[in-house]
Amino acid sequence: MCAVFAALQLKIIFFHIEMIFMNTSTLRMTQISFAAAFSLLALIACSPQAATAPTEVIRPVKTIAVGSASIAPSAAYAAEIRPRIESQLAFRVGGKVVERLVEIGATVRTGQVLMRLDPADLQLSSNAALAQVAAAKANDDVAQAALKRSQELARQNFISSGALDQATGQANVTHAALAAAEATSALGINATQYGVLKADADGVVTALSAEVGQIVAAGTPVLKVSAGSQKDVVFSVPEESVGMLKRGAPVGVQLWSKAGVTIAATVRDVAAIADPLTRTFTIKAALNDANNAVPLGSTATVLLSASIANKTSANAPALVIPLVSVVESQGKTAVWVVETSANVSVVKKRVVLLASTLPDSGADAQVIVASGLAQGAVVVTAGVHTLAEGQKVRVIEAAKP
Repeated sequence: MCAVFAALQLKIIFFHIEMIFMNTSTLRMTQISFAAAFSLLALIACSPQAATAPTEVIRPVKTIAVGSASIAPSAAYAAEIRPRIESQLAFRVGGKVVERLVEIGATVRTGQVLMRLDPADLQLSSNAALAQVAAAKANDDVAQAALKRSQELARQNFISSGALDQATGQANVTHAALAAAEATSALGINATQYGVLKADADGVVTALSAEVGQIVAAGTPVLKVSAGSQKDVVFSVPEESVGMLKRGAPVGVQLWSKAGVTIAATVRDVAAIADPLTRTFTIKAALNDANNAVPLGSTATVLLSASIANKTSANAPALVIPLVSVVESQGKTAVWVVETSANVSVVKKRVVLLASTLPDSGADAQVIVASGLAQGAVVVTAGVHTLAEGQKVRVIEAAKP
């Protein structure tokens, strides 16, 4: 389009030049000169200009080289005293709670009544089942009497064998219906007994989940009872220490409420899988509390034995990075790693697996990297949320590990 316009302007310019030589009028020459100048300016404006290339953005970033730190596992861990066996008791039928006879902390004995449901509906169901038994028994009596008459008539050849078979089958059906009704009635009678919740063993009530007036479904836990006097001290240890704690290993327990008193305990269970949130392993140790002097729920400190403490106190090297360098990418934890080639630095996203936060790292939180990075890798610590895969960057500060 611009080329057509330029050709038209050239023709106008040449026409005006001819008119200059053909006309001697000064005014006319001035007008023609202005028209020619305007056409020349329009032609220049329409001429193509060199395209300006967009400027590539090189983003400045701060980085740090991944290094290692010495992590010294602790020889003391916070713990809690819990019952070894804790049962969640529930009604075997649904209904409305009308009576609760225990409180939290109450000591209960085997067979002691703990809660009751409203017996009205349960009794009505039992009565209905008994009425069905009576009806089924009446039908069965009639069918059995008819069978006896049919058998007598068959011996005298007054009825056919087919009629006798029909009477026999009817008697069998009514007898089976009676058995089913009696079984249903037995369930109804049991249901009236299931409306009373009793303790299965001696123990202590540790939790209540239902109150008077509440409607509960069958199987819904309504309270917890710790059975027996056996107690566990439960605590968690990091991954670098769990391998040293075997079943049967001795540990010491100090209650916060009894400073200076150490109670012996023995490790009896080590979790096979780490907690997905804390990345620690749960340890249960049997508490030697023969006098039943340690209250359930008490807070305590577990002290490892000298042999275990010496093994776990050796500093374990671990790769650490600042927490601010960690980003989330499609539900996974990742960091930006700077790769330099031919004096050109670009960033690459690297998925990593974090172990835990470095203890005592203060405000500048450091995290331990379990996998995904190698020592010496250059990780971006500032500007992580404005980067894109393969983007060129300029390192303005590189901190040492």
